[in-house]
Amino acid sequence: MVLENAVNKKRLSAIGFCTGVIAGLATITPGSGFVQPGFGIVFGFLGSVCCFYSIKAMHYLQVDDSLDVTAVHGVGGALGMVLTGIFAQFSVTNANATPGTATAGWIEGVWIQVPIQLAAIAAIGVWSAVWTALIMFALDSVLGFKLRVSNEDEMLGLDMVEVGEHAYPFVEDGTLKNGSYKSVSVTTLQV
Repeated sequence: MVLENAVNKKRLSAIGFCTGVIAGLATITPGSGFVQPGFGIVFGFLGSVCCFYSIKAMHYLQVDDSLDVTAVHGVGGALGMVLTGIFAQFSVTNANATPGTATAGWIEGVWIQVPIQLAAIAAIGVWSAVWTALIMFALDSVLGFKLRVSNEDEMLGLDMVEVGEHAYPFVEDGTLKNGSYKSVSVTTLQV
């Protein structure tokens, strides 16, 4: 949210706040049972920064990532796994663990843990891609669903094509617009 204000010169927004919170939570989730609570701040900060720039990269590359799920959850989760390999501690993971057993991270001198985490990220990525492709193929071919719409329908917007109106209003030049409704000035809206 603060990055949105500083980098993009935009006002603070509830959506930006929620996205930053979700990015921080997605990042700390892999390490929640392996790091001291104070490291949650490090995870959250690094996660929100990395996810923010991941969202910017996805938009720049024009990747159609609905709700920025990949940029927030995927990048945040992967970063959290790497950070867990760095910050995991014996005092949290196992009181009886001895150094070198890969139950802690780099902070405790277990140098193999980050490569293990990177291998896990790769395995999860391959597993997810293969199963997603198989499920999409089954839905598209076997069951007769069509997962792609025509280019014309996509340009018009699926909300207009399938529902008959725009689902989300957007602000352009200080005017709130929504589908077939008359444009309303933002200053006349009562909250």
